[in-house]
Amino acid sequence: MDRMAGAFYGGILALEEGLAGNDAVLAEMVSRNIFSTVAASAPTAGAMAAYICAAVKGLRSQAASVLIAGHISFEASPSLSTGAGSQPSEVSR
Repeated sequence: MDRMAGAFYGGILALEEGLAGNDAVLAEMVSRNIFSTVAASAPTAGAMAAYICAAVKGLRSQAASVLIAGHISFEASPSLSTGAGSQPSEVSR
């Protein structure tokens, strides 16, 4: 149990540090936690880390009342984007 708690809280600390601007720590956390069962290149983990940062920034820009109402807008991931710019997608409860 202590090992699981250590891994959980270590992941949270790495996520917080990564979102505070340490891209290398965030990319390592992504590689370890998202791509742990598959081989992922550093650019792939870096791209996912960049998307996470963009998604968090987007969520922070949305009004709390909108989020509480269940209307959450995420930017499309770069790999799923069609055309030059990414189109936001809305998720509702």
